Amino acid sequence: MSGSNFKGASLLAPKVLRWMREHHPDGWVAINGQNVSICRGLLKRGQVEMRGPSGHREVRLTPEGRASR
Repeated sequence: MSGSNFKGASLLAPKVLRWMREHHPDGWVAINGQNVSICRGLLKRGQVEMRGPSGHREVRLTPEGRASR
């Protein structure tokens, strides 16, 4: 039940993170027509890699343990 791999993804909805941990902890997930890859290495640095049909982009979230309020 440890969420240490998702510290950097605090900007994502808790429901989404919970669902990813249960069903797709390491793979690609389709969200709103986009393929979202949750990589543990990226999340440890507070990053989430997102790939859409139009190309590739990297979305950086807040550093781990420091959610902006």
